[in-house]
Amino acid sequence: MVCVIIVGIHFFKGTNLVKNLLPKLCSFLIIFTLSGFGFSVDSNSDSISDYWDFPNSQRWIGDSAEGDIEYCKEKSIRWDAPQLGFDINKDSIDDFMVAISCYQGEISDDEKHNLKVRAAWKMYCSNDQGHFDCTKELFQSEVIEVTAVPSDVGLGNDGGGNPYMHVSEKPRDLNNDGYPEFWYAINRDDGREGFNFSNSSDYALLESFCGPQPQTESWTWDCTRKSIQTMLVSNSDGTYQIKEIPWGVQNTQAMLILPNEIGTFDVWALIYGPNKVARYKDGDFIDVTEEYEQDPLWETVTNYGNPYAKAFAHDGSFYVAKADIPPSLRPDWAKDFENSGFVLWKYTVGQGFSLSDVFIAEQNQTFIYKIQQGDTVQERFGVMIKDVPVFDPRWHFFNLEVLDDSGEPILIVQSEAFTQAGDFFKAPHDSDIIYKVGDIFSTQSTTDSIWGGYSAIQGFYIRDGKLVERTKEVIEGNGIHGAEYKRFTDINSDGHLDTIVYSGEGIPSVYLNNGSGTLIKLFLGDVFPDLLNNEGYWEVSEDHNIPGWGAVLYPFYSSSRLDLLYWTKGYQFRMPSYLPEGYSFSPGDIVLTRATLDTNEIKTFSVKEQHTLFETCISNGWFAKDGYQLACKLGIPFLDEGEIDSDNDGVYDNEDSFRFDDSESLDTDADGIGNNADDDDDNDGVVDAEDAFPLIDLGDLTDTDSDGRPNECDTACVDLGMSADTDDDGDEVLDTVDAFPLDATESVDTDDDDIGNNADTDDDGDGALDINDPYPLNAPPTLSFTYGDNADKP
Repeated sequence: MVCVIIVGIHFFKGTNLVKNLLPKLCSFLIIFTLSGFGFSVDSNSDSISDYWDFPNSQRWIGDSAEGDIEYCKEKSIRWDAPQLGFDINKDSIDDFMVAISCYQGEISDDEKHNLKVRAAWKMYCSNDQGHFDCTKELFQSEVIEVTAVPSDVGLGNDGGGNPYMHVSEKPRDLNNDGYPEFWYAINRDDGREGFNFSNSSDYALLESFCGPQPQTESWTWDCTRKSIQTMLVSNSDGTYQIKEIPWGVQNTQAMLILPNEIGTFDVWALIYGPNKVARYKDGDFIDVTEEYEQDPLWETVTNYGNPYAKAFAHDGSFYVAKADIPPSLRPDWAKDFENSGFVLWKYTVGQGFSLSDVFIAEQNQTFIYKIQQGDTVQERFGVMIKDVPVFDPRWHFFNLEVLDDSGEPILIVQSEAFTQAGDFFKAPHDSDIIYKVGDIFSTQSTTDSIWGGYSAIQGFYIRDGKLVERTKEVIEGNGIHGAEYKRFTDINSDGHLDTIVYSGEGIPSVYLNNGSGTLIKLFLGDVFPDLLNNEGYWEVSEDHNIPGWGAVLYPFYSSSRLDLLYWTKGYQFRMPSYLPEGYSFSPGDIVLTRATLDTNEIKTFSVKEQHTLFETCISNGWFAKDGYQLACKLGIPFLDEGEIDSDNDGVYDNEDSFRFDDSESLDTDADGIGNNADDDDDNDGVVDAEDAFPLIDLGDLTDTDSDGRPNECDTACVDLGMSADTDDDGDEVLDTVDAFPLDATESVDTDDDDIGNNADTDDDGDGALDINDPYPLNAPPTLSFTYGDNADKP
């Protein structure tokens, strides 16, 4: 069974908002399948429909989602990333949870605020029909309000918040009852402009929101970024409780689980401010921060660097990989570069932290680059990660997974940083260039631009507590885009972990393990539906591009197929001013559609193709062009693909099987390998070099000598462009004179005894073995005599 938390990307599209408003007003109902509701997509989507069972999709909108919750009726937003990878009801089908936030009240466009955020999360569990809303069954309430606080809570403590699902760990059983726990960081980092303590207006607002500025740790004053932390803890019967963690409001960025001496677990909050730790004891949490603060290394571990880390057990020890390097652990050349690597700490229960190892880039692999920042030019730190120049690197995202048959886990580390992209991906750093941060919504050159969201990945083995960098690529090309949220699972039943990826942009990616531990990106452009331009995929269809939407691919129902989960996102601070008068808010769609296509049938998306797509879109300004955004991000066909040649190979996209690879345009057998690289274009088992018809599949026709030419060729065969083989066995003896036309080892049978001369020991059948016969191919004649009427014969 699967639980998912849902968020999406904000796409803009010019739509007629007044048209068909009635479906919105009537949309507060649950539709389990669409087959009886006239669901359809336009004719341009016929091929896409082959990959998904859209008519039988499951769909939740209106009061089947958060629409009947009083505090969500004004507006709601499905926040952050989906939570995937757990099975609450133990039926071997994953469940999913949707994290929903409902902002209370409205603000003007330029107003700094402290709007309260109330959670209304939903859990969806599997049954024999698919998935259903199991929130009430598990939590005894219509929604999971993880932000609930008493009505008399103190000033600055009632703001609520949103989950940081992109850095949340995969749910797992922590209290040994067989059901997974859910832990997550909640905060108010939601895109609002911050408060300037030096500005008198901001200062006065903060006093009204948060009370007087504290004398100690005054820099943590801003309560509008803080939230009370909670955790979803299971009961022995599989129901759940929302447990508050007793720290008060905190600006928490991540939550880690540590072992403890009493056999339960401790929860460590990584905070912008003093870190906190709580212990689960006798069914509740107690604050044990002071216990951890007695550790001599606690301040070093927690106070330096950004709050990104991974806690894990490995080889009988417990480790924490944490971003950035404290000053005392940096070499002299890196004293000014906190972001020059990461630290591996060892944690021992009852003893605390000790240094295990430090990864820092070799000095000769670093560089200083110039970047335009407003009216000034600044110098920044850069590093080569593998063969990728990374600008302003941050080793932020960590996963520990087994990717190959060795069984040895790999610490997978992704940098959250800037790289070049398009034609200049992996271009050497140029000290003469003043770089600028790229803007995908403007037409520009990639020569001197660096792009956020593009980053590098490397892998490490941990051997005897030391980091040993893996030489083999973790991801083909060593680069990745928009992959903050990753789940590792086998999606093609080959026994190797693959990767499901979701980014803050709301666009899914999928990486398939090549069997030796390198992840290869799959090309979704041929199979992903055009959720941006085609309203047929949405029940609440008029405004799905205004509140935004998101999607993720995940193997819910089959271990070899990727089902599609997509949703409308929603609204945060305000409803758009351009909505028509009388507009009635609906929370929009949550849709789960089963796949009909095996994952192995999806072709790969090479690094070259990925960056050709980017270059095509950025150089033409198409990221900002109406209707082009999804095509630019996933590679689905452009709206006018018959007029576009993305890879400049002379073949228009609508006729090009490899729209972003200038070395290929045809894929006769649709195996994902272009004809130029494929040694068997028609996939009939006969290599092209020996195939008389290399572009025509033999199908069920017999081809004795495997030369690609069928033994027999009827009218249908001729219509395909083939002709019959005149030498079926390929022995250079025409069938018309070949005594054994289907046996290349024989062609002559002198004595017609059905044994070819090569195998026959008496070719002429005269009773004399060939080795003793002076004329082995000539039997002596049989003499006969006629004696007329004379009865006396000699």
